Amino acid sequence: MGIQRWILEIFRSSLEMKRDDETRAKKLGGILDRLKQGKNVQNRDLQTWLSAEAFEQIETEWTSQKTLRADLEKKPAAIVEYERRLKRATFTYHRADSFSLRGKAATAKRMFDAADALFERLLEHLREIVEADPGLIIWFDREIDFDKFGLTPGSVPLCVTSKSLLNGGRGSGVMIGKQRKLEVKIAAVEEDLARLERSKGAENDIAARLARSRNMIARLRDGD
Repeated sequence: MGIQRWILEIFRSSLEMKRDDETRAKKLGGILDRLKQGKNVQNRDLQTWLSAEAFEQIETEWTSQKTLRADLEKKPAAIVEYERRLKRATFTYHRADSFSLRGKAATAKRMFDAADALFERLLEHLREIVEADPGLIIWFDREIDFDKFGLTPGSVPLCVTSKSLLNGGRGSGVMIGKQRKLEVKIAAVEEDLARLERSKGAENDIAARLARSRNMIARLRDGD
């Protein structure tokens, strides 16, 4: 009888844990849907339904993200100079384009020639800085291949921190690992749900073994 009572207590405890986990999984599923829709979820809701480990993960990861953002503000001097030169070349190119659209062909040609010269010097500067410090390539939005570069704003590398629509490297180089607060929360909720799923599998296995034990005890008792 003692063993039977022990098994029943474990079953009861297992069922209670299962109900708690099912409730938590349902709540977390709803929270995840809201986050993926871009909606805000208050910290108190996250703290209520996330495990302590998952909630702490959000705080830790966001602290790391703030450190990363601070590091991205500290661009090497060579990159700052590259961006300065690119800005000037781009401005000159767009002025030339504006003159062309207004029918001022002669002025447009002079400006396009000036833009070409600025882009050529820009690429020379780029070659010099990456040869002097190959590690600088992580600051650019594309592979450094001079055979593929042109003399227009869209055909030269941009810094990965650029807000330009032409930036093709927001998730590469020094930007790898950068996440918004929303993305940090989504990752934590998804990982907590995955842990619950793994726990559910383990509980089902325990329940199956306990059921086999109960059946064995019942057969032994009936045999007595």
